[in-house]
Amino acid sequence: MDDTAAPPRLQSWRNRLTVDHAGLQLRLGPDAHWYPYTRENGEWWPCAPCTPDPVAALTAAWDSRQSPGVA
Repeated sequence: MDDTAAPPRLQSWRNRLTVDHAGLQLRLGPDAHWYPYTRENGEWWPCAPCTPDPVAALTAAWDSRQSPGVA
């Protein structure tokens, strides 16, 4: 992510944080880890390994959008 840009606007609902305009979502699992997802063709798909750090999960999701096919 660009360090000079404003942070993404997150929508929260239940155990999910969504950056809708970017098609990114983090889901908090019962193990207290964040699971990154991307939206493709209207469905959410896991895109990177889970992590206890939500910033690391969001960064991994963002990076996966920049490099399709790499998770």
